[in-house]
Amino acid sequence: MSDISVSVSATLGPADSATLSAWTPAQRRFPLRIALSSSVPWSVEWKDKIRETVEKAIGAPGQSDALMFEAAPIETTSAEIGIGIARRIIVVRDGQPMSRIVLSASVAHHLVSENETDADWALNVIANQLALVSMMELVERTLPGVTLNPPGNAFQLRLYADIDSAIVGYVACYVSGGFGDPEEISRTYRTLLIGALDRLKTGVEKERLAYRTSGDLDRLIAVASNAISAVLTFAAQLLGNADANDRSPLDEAGLLAAGLQRLNLTAWLSDYQRHLARFRGQLGRWRSFDEFLSFNRHVERLLWSVGMFPWATSEGVRFEIPLFTDAVALMSQGTNADR
Repeated sequence: MSDISVSVSATLGPADSATLSAWTPAQRRFPLRIALSSSVPWSVEWKDKIRETVEKAIGAPGQSDALMFEAAPIETTSAEIGIGIARRIIVVRDGQPMSRIVLSASVAHHLVSENETDADWALNVIANQLALVSMMELVERTLPGVTLNPPGNAFQLRLYADIDSAIVGYVACYVSGGFGDPEEISRTYRTLLIGALDRLKTGVEKERLAYRTSGDLDRLIAVASNAISAVLTFAAQLLGNADANDRSPLDEAGLLAAGLQRLNLTAWLSDYQRHLARFRGQLGRWRSFDEFLSFNRHVERLLWSVGMFPWATSEGVRFEIPLFTDAVALMSQGTNADR
């Protein structure tokens, strides 16, 4: 099934920061629904307009975009995690950052489906992506230039790279939380988080042990960075949806609690949730980029959970990997080699 790529411009609305802070929780939860319903009724006519837009998008040639300066090539979601269905990509036109939303064609098909559950799921996906677009505009309006040139030293920006998408992902999931089945959406994010926690523990431990003989620190850091970014992002998405619907992020079976416990992160999840909620309460009223960089402590906390300790030096960033964290495994390898 082919994908479609549509350039989109959207905002949370013309409200200024004071108005945003005065919105009720329900209004903050559904700004996209409020905006859409004011111009297009929720009816068959609305679906026809969407269908017409989608058909035009599928047949229209894509406009050339320049990817974010020095950004890595865009890659789809790792097969280890699942199949990617939607993504907001930051592009640069005439020196200005803009957003481009890439959707799987399955989202369009579900959107115009006669099955209400399928259509609601597609609405959640689209609302989520539009909220990401809006978030970028809000950040740029409040702190001009930080999207392409975030302020900070090498140590701060190295850590921030692992949590940037998680912060905006939380807000997007809070905004889109009124679309679709909240329980099913929470279950999806929770499943992704449980898998990410397992990969953080087993994957990084395996790579850390290999580092003891290979000395390939760059590879270890890359594996840990990818695993940590996944945990932070899926946790933020789960928490955003949970906060929007006044639900607990934990499941009754205790599977998420067990995954957190394996890494001694039980208390961390609640701390992360409170931090994200405070950040949401400051939307559009940030005084400096330091409010974004304050999330770096969560990256450090996850690094500590897998025996990696970053610290700043005059040359940038250094990682300390204490030998004692792998002492038992190394002795086991030595014993097996002597047999």
